[in-house]
Amino acid sequence: MNERTEKKEKRARALLVLGGCLFALAVAEVTLRLAFPLPSGNFIHRPNLVRTFHPSPGVMPGVEGESEFRVNSLGIRGSEIPKGKAHRILAIGGSTTECLYLDQTEAWPALLEKRLNASVSTPEVWIGNAGKTGVSTREHRLQIPILLDDIKRIDRVILLAGVNDLLLRLAVDDRYDPDFVVKPGSREFLMSRAFDMVRPATDVHRVPFFPRRFIGLSLQLFGSLLGYQEKETPTHLVEDEAGRLYIERRRFRKNRMGTRDTLPDLSTGLREFGKNLTDCIQAAKDRKVDIVLVSQPVLWSDTLTPDQEDLLWTGGVGSISGENLEYYSTSALAAGMQKYNDRMKELATKESIPFYDLAEHLPKDTTVFYDDCHFNEQGAERVADQLTEFLLAELPN
Repeated sequence: MNERTEKKEKRARALLVLGGCLFALAVAEVTLRLAFPLPSGNFIHRPNLVRTFHPSPGVMPGVEGESEFRVNSLGIRGSEIPKGKAHRILAIGGSTTECLYLDQTEAWPALLEKRLNASVSTPEVWIGNAGKTGVSTREHRLQIPILLDDIKRIDRVILLAGVNDLLLRLAVDDRYDPDFVVKPGSREFLMSRAFDMVRPATDVHRVPFFPRRFIGLSLQLFGSLLGYQEKETPTHLVEDEAGRLYIERRRFRKNRMGTRDTLPDLSTGLREFGKNLTDCIQAAKDRKVDIVLVSQPVLWSDTLTPDQEDLLWTGGVGSISGENLEYYSTSALAAGMQKYNDRMKELATKESIPFYDLAEHLPKDTTVFYDDCHFNEQGAERVADQLTEFLLAELPN
């Protein structure tokens, strides 16, 4: 065999090996895609997630017994969206909409759905709970257009917001950046907070698709075979199942390094809050979807009892909650929340958007709240009662 023939055979063998590898990658890609499909959309929670919580007795006044957190195929807490004629509503907000520790049927969006259906003959009312712990209007301005585009059949959005915007502004202190949402890289960061699962963006991956997909899903497959599985808890469920973390958070606030009674200048925070709300409103209008703004109720007031004060854990400087921090006083927090609620009301009037001042219709006590702002079982009932009366005048006959 001469040298030229030998080189040709080596090239042929190399091409054969390369072709075999590419074929194997293609087969693996198809197999793994069938076994582990990539998400086809952006999901607030992992689709079809089910979690059961067992709140510790006494930690959350007014919350008793086991609670189930069930997510539908759209990544939203609630039942599946109706296929037939229905009035479809998305409830969007933070943890006070999510109602993590309340049972599936006890969260206020589920109660509101039940009450509205008992009060109207047709069409059926469906409410999906798109609340997510810790998010503010920075994330809502991304969630609303994406969810409306992905689900498409939504008729109305209920947006309950404000407390996380305030707490973020206070926690960041003099590092607060009112233009953060337009800074490079901010969208990727906010998307990771707004959604537990994000549609893959192929333009941000340097590794070619086949090898990246093959390597990642091969590891996932082998991990599953070895007994390692993805944790069931979504990334945002930072609280332990029994709520024991609340005990530690409350201890941090009680043993704080100092108390701030005077609010910082909130003008830039309020301006950003208004801009973000305007983006939310415009996103709904562009898609011909009605939107209702709802003010944020809180427990904070100047007249709390010592026992009620002991339930509080937010308002830290440097972090919303943490050890060895200064915290804002209850009266300062109450004043700040009022400013954000007033800003929402002003904007709703300016934009001719329906607004319901829920904060003005709920008492500031433990018949409604189990901490700074989260509703207990009776509180969720009262929220649903208030919003039912308001929405009945808004819904089609």
